[in-house]
Amino acid sequence: LMARALQASARLLEAQKQQLEAAKQEIDQLVEQVTELEPKAVAWQKLANKDGLILLKDFGGAIGIGHTELSRELARLGYFFKQGSRYRAYAKYIRDGLFTERMYEVNERITSFQTLLTIKGAEVLTSKLK
Repeated sequence: LMARALQASARLLEAQKQQLEAAKQEIDQLVEQVTELEPKAVAWQKLANKDGLILLKDFGGAIGIGHTELSRELARLGYFFKQGSRYRAYAKYIRDGLFTERMYEVNERITSFQTLLTIKGAEVLTSKLK
C-alpha cells in the first residue's frame, strides 16, 4: 500500500514538473516577445503627442514616406479622399479610431482642419504601408 502511494506521488510530481517546465517555456517566449515589442511601443509613444495622436508628417518620417506621398498613398488605399487641395480621412476610419480631425481657425473668416493619426491607426497602417 505504501509502495503504491509512493509511486502515485512520484507520478504526480513528474506531471507537475512537466507542467512547470512548460510554463517556464511559455514565460520565456512571452518575455522574448515583450523584449522585441517594447522598443516599438516606446517609439510610437515618442511620436504621439500628449493626446496619443500622431501628425501625419511625423508618421511618414518614421516609416520613410514624405507627407504628400503618404497622403496620396492613403487615398489610393481608400482611407483618404481629396477635398480641394487637401486630403481628408473618410468618416468610417475616423469612427473606427484610425484617424481624428482637429478644426482650427486660420483667421476670422477661414476655418481649416488637420488630420491626425491615432496609435491604433499607426499600427494598422504600418503593416499596410510596408
